[in-house]
Order: sequence, then structure tokens, then C-alpha cells
Amino acid sequence: MKSLKKKLAVLLFAQIPIHGFAQQQLQPPNDVDLRAAYCVPIVRNQVDIYQNAMTEPPSNSQVDQAIKKLAADAQQNLARLQRYLVPRMPYLDSTALLAAMAQGKDDSQRALTEATQCMATCQNKPNPMQCMNACTTDTMQRVRRCSQLDWLPF
Repeated sequence: MKSLKKKLAVLLFAQIPIHGFAQQQLQPPNDVDLRAAYCVPIVRNQVDIYQNAMTEPPSNSQVDQAIKKLAADAQQNLARLQRYLVPRMPYLDSTALLAAMAQGKDDSQRALTEATQCMATCQNKPNPMQCMNACTTDTMQRVRRCSQLDWLPF
């Protein structure tokens, strides 16, 4: 009987740190966390688009070089976002992060559709680049902010 009590006490003592850790309150994500979560699917989509464009047969060396640079920049941005967000995720409430990621994914697709519509509208204009620069939506502006990561702390 004494041996059983001792074993139960050991088991209960062993459970204290585990139970205490399981009860730990998760922090709500801050604005930078949410923005990083929003940008991850956007930048991941950019990486995919640029990598697919690089598999196309070469057309113009300047265009191909520009696409390679865009692909490298997007890959660096994705790595930077992940270096910031991944270590923080175990301590953050994931509900808002998942919502931000879903919004980023939706906005990325919407911005691509809107950019395609702008290209179709602007291609026959006298100055297509000026038309494209003027053709912007709120969604496109939000997505573009994910290309400049100066808001990340490192």
C-alpha cells in the first residue's frame, strides 16, 4: 500500500510540469505577426509564379534576368517571413494567424485576377505601362506591401 502511494505521488509530481505547460495561455498575435502571416501565402504564390515563368522557353534575356531577380527576391522574402514567424507560432493563438493567412491567400488570387484584367485593358493603350501603373486596386496595394518587408524587426 505504501509503495502504491509513493508511485502515485511520483506520477502526480511528474505531471505537474506537463499540466502546467498545457495550461499555458497563448498570446494573441501582434500586428507584425498578423501581417507576416498574411504575407506568407502571398509571397509563396509569387515564388511559384516566378518559378513557373522561369520554366518557360527563354524569350528575352532582359526579361528572363528580371524574372530571375524577382524569383530570388521573393524566395528571400519568404525565408525572412518564415524566420520571423515560425519560432513565434508555438506561443501565439493560431486562430487569428490562420485567418490572416486565409485572407492573404484570397487577396493573392484576387490581385492576380485584377492584374490580368488591367493587362487586358491596357495592352492596346498608347502607353500600356502608364496605364498598368494607374490601374491599381485596394487588393493589389495590400498585396504589394508584402514585397517590402521593412516592417519586420529583423
